[in-house]
Amino acid sequence: MDLSLLTPAEKEEFLTLLEDKEWQTDPWAFVRGACLTMDEADEGKVKHFPDKAYLRRVCELAEKENILCIPKSRRMMMTWCCLAICLWEAMYRENQTIFIQSKKFDDSAYLMGESRFMFMYNNLPHELHKFPTVVKKISSEKGYSFIRFSNGTTIFAVAEGADQLRQYTASRVYCTEMAFWDNAEETWMALRPVIQGGGRILIDSSANPGFFSRVVNENINGIEDEGPVETHEEIKGMTEYRRNGAYIARVHYTADPDKRDPKWIEEQKKGTTTAGWEREYEINWDVSLEKPYYPEFRYDYHVAGSPLRPDKRRPLELGFDYGLTPATLICQTTAKGQILVLRELQSWDVGMRNHAKALKADLAAYYYGYALNCVGDPAGNQRSQADEKTANQILRDDFGWYVEPGAISQTERAEAVRWFLTNTTSDGKPMLLVDPQCTWIIRALTGGYHRKKVGERLLDEPDKNEYSHIIDCLAYVCAKIYAQSKNPWQSKWQEARKKGRIRKWGMM
Repeated sequence: MDLSLLTPAEKEEFLTLLEDKEWQTDPWAFVRGACLTMDEADEGKVKHFPDKAYLRRVCELAEKENILCIPKSRRMMMTWCCLAICLWEAMYRENQTIFIQSKKFDDSAYLMGESRFMFMYNNLPHELHKFPTVVKKISSEKGYSFIRFSNGTTIFAVAEGADQLRQYTASRVYCTEMAFWDNAEETWMALRPVIQGGGRILIDSSANPGFFSRVVNENINGIEDEGPVETHEEIKGMTEYRRNGAYIARVHYTADPDKRDPKWIEEQKKGTTTAGWEREYEINWDVSLEKPYYPEFRYDYHVAGSPLRPDKRRPLELGFDYGLTPATLICQTTAKGQILVLRELQSWDVGMRNHAKALKADLAAYYYGYALNCVGDPAGNQRSQADEKTANQILRDDFGWYVEPGAISQTERAEAVRWFLTNTTSDGKPMLLVDPQCTWIIRALTGGYHRKKVGERLLDEPDKNEYSHIIDCLAYVCAKIYAQSKNPWQSKWQEARKKGRIRKWGMM
């Protein structure tokens, strides 16, 4: 259509119709173009949502995924964004039932009140677009407990708890700051019928130990996640993966380019404790007051934005640790010498055979046909009192895995890990890159594995704890690859020996 043929009034009406059509199908277009926020950090100024890639991505995922969990840094506008998504559904979908759920009822009512949800609704461009009208709302002490629109959509404010949604069929539930709920697990279980009925669940929270931490960091039901993460444009500071039937989108403050400025970071740190900063801004679930053993590790740099894809043309590098808490780390090196940490397996209170059976199943399911190079704890050649065989003999005789003894020296292993953490490839990528689903090794590197403290004295040696086993797996792999990079003939000798071409040093 030639817009020049239209009168100014006709042109404005036509553009409004196009805009309204786009808003109906694209939540981000509605959030960006129609919704206003109130910035308390900037003297309460009323502003449009900023054009940030991570906010656009959250809107896309909220419409696409049945369960979207968003671990987040503070000051990322995530509460505003999630409420705007609920507002979009209320405006463009008829006869919906939406719940805003917080730890306390008053908190949910506040989010529905004149300072948040209703603030955005009242400031929509009603003079240009025909939005549903409010036909009923019930006030509470902090805001509103109930809102009904003329299109039949209703919104409820509820507190946490398993019984809050039982009598309703929800189309959308927004749970905010779930990591701080007392009854998070019971609520999570009660939310399952929502997605079974075709509804969607949206959860955001800052970091705090508890059930929500387990949802995003652990496997809570022993069932593998279905389906890979779809290919998408990766956003710096935003990490995506699937776990426990949910889509996890971790939003770190570096996802906002304006917050990467050292001056902004310095300003935010004023008056904040180290532990508080780590938890609320760095999204550290295991805040330790002790110094991390590998302070060189940075989540936003060393963790991939989405699950890594192995190259079947290259062998896997497996690192083993033994004992009654055996662990294995599945890695792969790239052509540029980069170590990719692809998968982790940590067992508790089991022997080496049972751990190896679980590992064999993982390898068959995810890495069938890959060649394997194995390195492990030098103690794997020691016999246990309960079994005639050593751990290495069990892996060799029962599973066909030949495990090379790893570096003995703790210093040698630690230096190798630090080398990979502090160096880059020829194209500027980190030499160590971790799959975001490897949350146990990530938690270890972000502070779970730390230096030992005796009295007031901080020692150079690590504190042996539950994270030691998976860290040792990484250290064996790093030390081996580092040594091979310094002595390339070593890897060729080992390969020839495995194929039977070399039986002893110096003899063919």
